[in-house]
Amino acid sequence: VIGMDFGFSHEQDTLRESVRRFMRERVVPRIVECEARREFAWDLLPELQPFGYLGGLLPESAGGVGMKHVDWAILMEEAGYCWLSLRVMMNSLNILAQLLHRHGTPEQQERYLQPLIAGRLKHWVAITEPNHGSNVAGIETRAEDKGDYYWVNGSKLWITNGVHGNFGVLVARTFSPNCDGGLSLFIVDRAQTNYEARRADAMFIHATATSQLTFSDAIVPKANLLGKEGEGLKT
Repeated sequence: VIGMDFGFSHEQDTLRESVRRFMRERVVPRIVECEARREFAWDLLPELQPFGYLGGLLPESAGGVGMKHVDWAILMEEAGYCWLSLRVMMNSLNILAQLLHRHGTPEQQERYLQPLIAGRLKHWVAITEPNHGSNVAGIETRAEDKGDYYWVNGSKLWITNGVHGNFGVLVARTFSPNCDGGLSLFIVDRAQTNYEARRADAMFIHATATSQLTFSDAIVPKANLLGKEGEGLKT
């Protein structure tokens, strides 16, 4: 459009320069060590929080700062320019934060969302599988209704932070009286559910601890259904 200004505002330029300086001074010196140790710099989370990296798109009522998407793009681009592992970790954290905010019960939000955006919980999001990447509709992992809990069987691959996460969200094909194979989302808490987590070989972003998760007759409480049965693909 003629005459329209597509440049950043003064506030956005200031945000970009502040984030860039932080990355240069606080993050860059940590990258080589963290990638070599294959461990993320979790102690940086309290310092990243004031910029909005932890739940910044959430409204203030949910513990976020109600950021504009352009401001959020500045944060994520600067993270990616500096350290791709940081960008990937913040991306998965905020996917999970959005899911919990939009679809979580008050109890789920209190138990998981608030500690997550406060940097007190480590997370994962388990969608992809050995046979299914972008074809989410082909997911094979199964969750069967057993009354008070779901019985989960299947494998997830290329899961960011899977070996370290305290909890995560799992996408599984669901079988219950009200759902015949539709996809649903489940909160899986390491303290509640037994599953195997091991590292998967990757050529880069070693600090994100890319993992494979295996569920064998794993028990997930009914209260951990996130949203509605069969609406996982839409969610």
